[in-house]
Amino acid sequence: MGKRGLIASCLLSLSWRPCHAILPTSGLRVSISTASVTGLDCRMRDFKMEYAKTMGQSYRQMSAMTFTRNPDPRVFLMGLGGMIVMVPLAVLSVPADLVAAPFRQECAFEFKVGGALVGWAGQPAGQGELSAVGRSLVWPGVEGVSEPVYRMSRSTTNTDADGKFEIALSVWIGRTRTLELRWAVNSLPSGAMSLRKNGGVFILEEPEPAFGSGVETIEPIIIKPGK
Repeated sequence: MGKRGLIASCLLSLSWRPCHAILPTSGLRVSISTASVTGLDCRMRDFKMEYAKTMGQSYRQMSAMTFTRNPDPRVFLMGLGGMIVMVPLAVLSVPADLVAAPFRQECAFEFKVGGALVGWAGQPAGQGELSAVGRSLVWPGVEGVSEPVYRMSRSTTNTDADGKFEIALSVWIGRTRTLELRWAVNSLPSGAMSLRKNGGVFILEEPEPAFGSGVETIEPIIIKPGK
């Protein structure tokens, strides 16, 4: 697999962190100056027994840990106790799903940002290829039982001679109301951001950098949806 294939598989994979371990990172940073959300369409999600399904999968996980061929008595007793405690919670999850259903939304919209690539000491980065990959959680999954499910979106553009760009993504958000966004410049990872729906606005922000890294992050940008 070539470098482009490797970066593509990393950006589109469900496990994002290992990409930084197997690929060098770009020396360029994505700086955002404008951001907009348009065509916002929010509606009630299709009814599913989300709490009940999660409890059922957790019960299955606990059962697998408890009933093994050579059980440790302590693990067995703890697991059995946990399963007993989970029974009333599983029963309550059904009415909880019914009550929560009208408030469960999903939203689709176009997310557009503009900015520039910035090099060391704030120097313009020049022309390059910029890729953005977003993912939003559809189903969280349960460890050892089911994998998380995400909906992905991707877009690629070229920056101009000054490193400036505009890029747009068609986005869907559901359970967490958050889009996780990752950047790649010239096929190398170049940071991450998140777009979060908070009431009637969206907030675009970067995670705090590691202590002593010297990396600057953008100030949170509050976006009011447009038509």
